[in-house]
Parts: sequence; C-alpha cells; structure tokens
Amino acid sequence: MIVSGCSTLGGNSSTDGPEETEPEPAPGPNQKSSGNTDTKAQLVGDYQIAYEGVQTSKETLNTVFDSFENENYSLVTATLSDFESQVEAFSTSFEEAATAATELGNNVVRQACTAGKNEASAIGNAGTYIMEAANQSANENSGEAQTKLAQAQAALESAQEHHQGVLQPTEVQTQTNYTGSTM
Repeated sequence: MIVSGCSTLGGNSSTDGPEETEPEPAPGPNQKSSGNTDTKAQLVGDYQIAYEGVQTSKETLNTVFDSFENENYSLVTATLSDFESQVEAFSTSFEEAATAATELGNNVVRQACTAGKNEASAIGNAGTYIMEAANQSANENSGEAQTKLAQAQAALESAQEHHQGVLQPTEVQTQTNYTGSTM
C-alpha cells in the first residue's frame, strides 16, 4: 500500500520495526533492510521537496511575466531577488535524490531526478533572464530587454522539455516500493 500525502510523522507502514530516525548516507552490511528503507525515505522526501519547489517556482515565474507585461519592473526584480538560490536548492535536492536512486540501482528514478535537476536549472536561468530584462526595461534599453526576454522564454521551453522526463512524487514512491510517510 502506498501512503501519499501523509503529514503525520512516524507513519511507517514497513515491517522493519519501529519508527525510523534520520537516514544514514551509507548503511553498513548488517543494516541492508533498514538502510534501504532509509535510502528510499531520503529519496522520496528529497524528490517531493524538489518537485513541489519547482512547481512553485513555475507559478512565481508566471506572476513575474504578468508583472513584466504590466511594466512593473521593480516588482519583477523584488520577486526574483532570491529566486536563483531557491531554485538551486531544489536542484540540489534532485541531485541528492539521484544519488539515493543510484544507491538503490533504480535507473528510472535516477533519470527522473536528472530531468528534474535540468528543469530546475532551466527555470533558474529563465528567472535570471527575466530579471535582467526588467532591469534593461527600467533603464529604457528596450533592445537588450527584448533579447533577455527571448532568452527567458527559450529557457522556459527548455524547462518544459526537461519536465517530460520528470515523474510525479507518487510515481517515485511506486518505482522505489516505498510505503512510509512522506513529508
């Protein structure tokens, strides 16, 4: 049985024993079953955080594009002031999930993590370009602003292409046979 959307801590439905504690990066040979559960929990958790963060980042970019079209350039730059570092954190979470998937020998999930990391990177690039476009527009340099805007749109198209390889978090749970709690 797959438990999704469970917000209660300790909702472990595995048969490995009592509630799991922090995941260990490299379980020893005598901890194989528990280690696999810990690795799966880490993978599913990291993936879900990254996936949801990227979805939120896309919503932020939609809002930013609306602000740009309304020539509210100061709102664009204020909204995106910390955007790149936030998206980088999601990219790192996808990387950590990919490492866990590799440890488990799960290539399907590893590939989804790589696609997610690439999607996050493209979204970060789009944010950088739209912020640069807003700065150029605010300085009345419309030629450079249009170039940056075109680069932002190209980065978003790249993100959409990468998203094709991204799995839903519930699919990652299924692929890893993880039945514990998430988040």
